[in-house]
Amino acid sequence: MFKKKIFELYKKLDMTSNEISAEFLMILDYLNINPLKELKEGLNPEEENKILEIVNKRINTGMPLQYITGFGYFSGEKFFVDNNTLIPRPETEILVEACSKLIDKNSKVLDIGTGSGCIAIELSKLTGAKVDAVDISDKALEIAKKNAKLHKVNCNFFYSDLFSKITEKYDLIVSNPPYIPLKDINTLSVEVSKFEPHAALFTKDDFGIEFYEKIIKDSVTFLNK
Repeated sequence: MFKKKIFELYKKLDMTSNEISAEFLMILDYLNINPLKELKEGLNPEEENKILEIVNKRINTGMPLQYITGFGYFSGEKFFVDNNTLIPRPETEILVEACSKLIDKNSKVLDIGTGSGCIAIELSKLTGAKVDAVDISDKALEIAKKNAKLHKVNCNFFYSDLFSKITEKYDLIVSNPPYIPLKDINTLSVEVSKFEPHAALFTKDDFGIEFYEKIIKDSVTFLNK
């Protein structure tokens, strides 16, 4: 009955049953409640109240659950996030998978606009490559370093505005840069437009390709043949 109540509350956010189930499991994980216990024994009043508190905050504010709990999942693994970093998305996992096929343990990789560090960290774990990762946000870099420690990888995170502090050459340059024209902000959900970092989302041009053009143009200077 309690789980049904949660699902009814979540319907205010126009989410699918699968999306609601995923968030419910994330809340259980955050509260260190075993999902099997919830299924077999049910929850005690204290646990139910804690879950309701989180769900009500989620619904009443529109804040993404990942910012409430302080973590999200990427490639099936936990990553710390806050409102200085984008929430890792499944589409970015496709980018990591594609890049991992291009490099090996002898490769040098540069990740531009690393945010939470999920791309850099997963590439390092999958391939053993040497990975440098940069961002213009010192607070995002703090989260990335925290994630690298969590996942026990040795990525090199440092400040750089695109290539401004880059001095080496790389075998692969990867980026998931801002790609949404600022003029389109009103078409986005509140979760994105109100809570996710605008510097990581929006471009000043009308087509969302401002950073792609800059990276492509300058990358030839920093790529090995």
